[in-house]
Amino acid sequence: MDNLEELGKKKEFEKFQQAIGAEKDPIMLILRAHLFSENLLERLINFRLPRGDKVIENGNLNYHQKLVLAEALECLSDPIVSSLRNLNKLRNQCAHELHKKITEGDITRIGSPLGKNFTRFKRDAKFDEAALLRKVVDYICGYISATCFGVEHPELNEPKATEAEKRITSRPTRTAHKRTSG
Repeated sequence: MDNLEELGKKKEFEKFQQAIGAEKDPIMLILRAHLFSENLLERLINFRLPRGDKVIENGNLNYHQKLVLAEALECLSDPIVSSLRNLNKLRNQCAHELHKKITEGDITRIGSPLGKNFTRFKRDAKFDEAALLRKVVDYICGYISATCFGVEHPELNEPKATEAEKRITSRPTRTAHKRTSG
């Protein structure tokens, strides 16, 4: 990993920490993760569409529409899209039900599309629902952050030549000289 990539990932992590931090309240964690992921969806749309800024500024798109657009642009994997759909549904429940409690079923709906990763998160959380929710949110937001970073910095996605390849391609080429008899 070169310095630019390392710096970029560090900046992305700092943005995530500022947005979500060490939030302990499950409702607030859902609301903050939703807000953070919506910002990331906007960034993806901005970079993947020629005038994505116009779509974001003037499109009056809601979260679901931004997610559908990002999915159509093939910015995110199907499991992440499914998890984000379920996060959006849960966020809407939290916003409209005064005494909503986050249940294990809610966490499972968000996390289960992640397959083996979710299974590992459940094992690592040891039946602690707050810890499980945090692991799921961290994974989803981290995945989208990394995707944004890759889209915004495509030069870092190009395969790097090995030292041997560099030596081979930097050698001067020899041309065969024809001898003419005279």
